[in-house]
Amino acid sequence: MSSEGQSTTPRVPSAIKRQTARIADEAHRSATWLELFFDLCFVVAIAALARAFHNDPTWEGAWIYVALFVPLWWAWMGFTWYANTFDNDDVIYRAIVFGAMLAIIWLATSVEAAAGGETLAFALAYIVLRTLNLTLFVRARWHAAHHDEDRARESIVGYTNRTIAGSAVGLVPWIVSLAFEDEARYALWAVGLLIELGTPYLALRPLERAAQWHQELSERDKIRQSYGMAPAHGGLLRPTDLFHLDHIRERYGLFTIIVLGESVLAVSIGVAEVGWTASSMLTASFVFLAAVSIWWTYFDRSGRDALTSGLTTSFVWGYAHFVIFAGIAAIGVGTELLIEQSAAGAEAAILAAEEGEAVAHASDGALPGSAILAGGIAAFWFGMSAVNVANLGFKLSRRSIIFLGYRVALAVLLIVLAVVDVLEPVAFAGVVGVGMLLLNGHETRAVLRQQQASAEA
Repeated sequence: MSSEGQSTTPRVPSAIKRQTARIADEAHRSATWLELFFDLCFVVAIAALARAFHNDPTWEGAWIYVALFVPLWWAWMGFTWYANTFDNDDVIYRAIVFGAMLAIIWLATSVEAAAGGETLAFALAYIVLRTLNLTLFVRARWHAAHHDEDRARESIVGYTNRTIAGSAVGLVPWIVSLAFEDEARYALWAVGLLIELGTPYLALRPLERAAQWHQELSERDKIRQSYGMAPAHGGLLRPTDLFHLDHIRERYGLFTIIVLGESVLAVSIGVAEVGWTASSMLTASFVFLAAVSIWWTYFDRSGRDALTSGLTTSFVWGYAHFVIFAGIAAIGVGTELLIEQSAAGAEAAILAAEEGEAVAHASDGALPGSAILAGGIAAFWFGMSAVNVANLGFKLSRRSIIFLGYRVALAVLLIVLAVVDVLEPVAFAGVVGVGMLLLNGHETRAVLRQQQASAEA
């Protein structure tokens, strides 16, 4: 005994624990080692999807890339939000998550085949993933019925019931799709995903109607608490009481790092494949400036105010991240293609000079790397702007409108330059890198000046 009532003997956690909701204001909540291991499997899946897009850089390939990114992202979302509320780290929970990780690896190995039309393995992997996620919610529902606090029990039972129902209904079209092929299978996937995407909103909507949304207590509630009385708001938990918002923001930030890492990997692979030439190194360096600007912009200005403002702003914040994630990953694909095209153009120029012929831009129906890069950056700015607008509660100031205008102008400029195809790959990468750096620098300067003025006021 080190002191009265305390033991130096390590406390051994139970192998099986009740799957009750965690406290929303739990101090120092951060991603667990298991969550980081879980995310590592998605690195493989995103890399496989990016490789499939790289191998088929056409409009059809772009459509397939976006379509397959949705179930991949949604699988991550399901386990991430569940863990935020119910992660008890017992043996059963770990076993189910390990099973999900195996299914993610299965999903990753089937991505390129699915992009080529062989979708059976992909569908089976996704069905397994969603079934495991559904199993976790069933377990949480079972334990919620034994929750000690009436208000929490009623809220969690309702939330899990609606989530289980929606997830089960959304899973049916995926299972039925196994009996079909081609367009019919894709249509059933779309129906299933639409149901699944709408389920969280419908599951939380009754809680928003019955109770105050905000996590922060009002002054009246604080006074009541100081006298040992329950807060004055309704009989159900507030929706934000079910989720730890700082942990959620960290989890989204970690996934952003994953897709940014894919872009950096694409730069490395592109340079390694074509060799250290002036054009490849300049192209890679300019696009790396864009990646730095994306990191700076996201982690300085993504915030989480939308998560405490209401159900609609929360879902805009959360779902807009899909566009951010898909856009950043596409930037990696476009960068690798741009580096390859830069090297190919240099070789063609040398041969043309030797033979006295003009250099022609080859076109076999593939999108140029500049177009994919521009589309990825436009998608990032669109998603980032939606996140910012949601954080402002959809109330735009004059400064916000100006920022949005600059972002739109840069995205349009890059898309136009890619379409007219008048710049060499190195020059286009230069416009991308410098443009992103200037825009981020302007926004950062304006935000810092605003913060300084607020501090002095």
